[in-house]
Amino acid sequence: MGKLIRGIKELFGVYETGYEYYVDIDDIEITAQFSESKPSFAKQEAKYNYYLKTGELPAPIVLKRDFTLVDGYISYLICRSYEINRVPVYFEE
Repeated sequence: MGKLIRGIKELFGVYETGYEYYVDIDDIEITAQFSESKPSFAKQEAKYNYYLKTGELPAPIVLKRDFTLVDGYISYLICRSYEINRVPVYFEE
């Protein structure tokens, strides 16, 4: 029953914390803080290798309710690199 209610809420743009949702990657807003700072090559390489080895993102993509990225920038970049259009995200309070 809870899954059905979350699905109905999602239709109205109401997202609960603690649950995974799939959103269009183009709807995610990247702040200047993320886009202007580059993660170290070693960190990126390790996370890309983890993705290639496991098929799972190395960290969750976390968004504010307005779809602004809070955490998981390298996971976001991995999705962009592999043209994954619907990405798993979590919303913060």
